[in-house]
Amino acid sequence: SFYDTQHTVIRPARMTPAELDAGFIRAWRDCYRLPRIARRLRRRRHPGIAAVGNLAYRLYSRNLGHDTNRFPEGVTT
Repeated sequence: SFYDTQHTVIRPARMTPAELDAGFIRAWRDCYRLPRIARRLRRRRHPGIAAVGNLAYRLYSRNLGHDTNRFPEGVTT
């Protein structure tokens, strides 16, 4: 199923599905930049545990754009 928040399944009124997808990927990558991760870790009681999760999401966000099946059938770019 493509209803997982990781795939564009709608056609927005004022942008293309590709523009929506690019913004989604940009937001993920911006959120998991190293300076942002460092800022979040400073506020954590157990920064080591939080670092593992944040770095895993960073790796995931860097691979988002490599998914060749970003648009289900019927949602054209």
